[in-house]
Amino acid sequence: MPRVTYALTVAGLATAAFVVGTWITPQAARSAVSDNGPRQSGATQPFVVHEWGTFTSFAGSDGVQLDFRPLLDEDLPGFVLSRERQAGARSALAKSALFAPLRMETPVTYFYVDEPREVRVKVQFPEGLLTEFYPPVRNMLPAYQPMLPSVRGPSELDWGTVMLIPQASLQPQLGDAALSAVLAERLMAGAPPSDNGYGHYGAARETDSALVAVNLPAAAKPTGKDIFSATLPPPSGLHVEKFLFYRGVGKFELPLQAQVDTSGRVQVTNTGTEPIQSLFLIDVQGPRHKLRILRSAHPAIAPAGTVTLELGKETLSLAELKQEVQQALVAEGLFEKEAAAMVKTWSNSWFREQGLRLFYMVPQSLTDRVLPLTVEPAPDEVIRVLVGRMELLPPDQEAEIAKAVRVYRLARETRSAKGGSEPPSIPNVIAELGRFAEPALVRVRELTKDQHDAAEAGRLIARLRDAN
Repeated sequence: MPRVTYALTVAGLATAAFVVGTWITPQAARSAVSDNGPRQSGATQPFVVHEWGTFTSFAGSDGVQLDFRPLLDEDLPGFVLSRERQAGARSALAKSALFAPLRMETPVTYFYVDEPREVRVKVQFPEGLLTEFYPPVRNMLPAYQPMLPSVRGPSELDWGTVMLIPQASLQPQLGDAALSAVLAERLMAGAPPSDNGYGHYGAARETDSALVAVNLPAAAKPTGKDIFSATLPPPSGLHVEKFLFYRGVGKFELPLQAQVDTSGRVQVTNTGTEPIQSLFLIDVQGPRHKLRILRSAHPAIAPAGTVTLELGKETLSLAELKQEVQQALVAEGLFEKEAAAMVKTWSNSWFREQGLRLFYMVPQSLTDRVLPLTVEPAPDEVIRVLVGRMELLPPDQEAEIAKAVRVYRLARETRSAKGGSEPPSIPNVIAELGRFAEPALVRVRELTKDQHDAAEAGRLIARLRDAN
């Protein structure tokens, strides 16, 4: 069998080449898996694949999902690729122009092996569009075209051959065993590109998973003469990370529906064929972003079942909330470090953004159906934990936004009557909704009985789109 040499540049160290061993195919050994990952022992370990991510949706008080734009992904390091950059092109058509009822956020795929090996990996999205990813892929579908792609799919990312390199394979054989272990740890940490200050992205690396490496041949630079001209070479060479990362937008139905009544109770219905686990109802309100949490009184909702949730009076600390969510993720099959990495990655978005939201665990069979993942040779274990995040718009908030639209309209009309051309500032109650401001305004436009207010909501929507 061939021996493989990798050159990895690490901050504070010179470029070092290490012979990392031979490619092997370990057999299943379930007893070699611990809570934090496969045990580091002399026994042959299983080939394990774990994944976590989020499906985000937005619904009005009536439970109907509304389309929203993802806006620009300014929370990602510069090395993460879009479809345009993978093709070596610049495009005037951004992801922010894509409207869809679901955003698939940050699935990361971890691999655990005891020795270096090669695998083939691809992910498909039959009812959506895969929009960002890293490392670069050998092939993506649909092929890049300088026009707005369909969010209805099908879409595919094929990484081709992926090299998996566990930390043990990076350990040099020095006389000082402790120093050898430190060097291996530094090599492991320094192999992926810098997160460039986007710490929440780097948080996903805090696991015991193997490095993943993709080595792409150089490709010819595309040419063009219009506004969609290709100006960058497609990615090539060696790319190393602790996981496979991807994102997307889609149009499909998730099995949970939620309606909010005027008293704040949330009626949750499972329209699917499998139980839904671990519900968390979270309300973040006020200048101090005070958390109101409902502990999961219903550990599961049976198929076709309905439960009514109500926010409790108890306010949990952020640390307590993180711990509860982390435990729910571990119960779904993630290792402790993976669950902690997921919570750390999404802490601000989940627990500090204003609004009422419901979290639940998407059944893996549904994830496998809407987002097929293919790994060859087949792993001994595949665990995929996608969290459903449903943003909810309660009736009182709908009324507050409608009032803000009317106040804004009257202020704009007053300025216009006095000869002013600058519109008023967008009301805080709308601006604080961020990417969900547009669907909230769509909902208010549908609800209002005043045609002038409905038209003003439309103007605000256009203003938000122009700004992004």
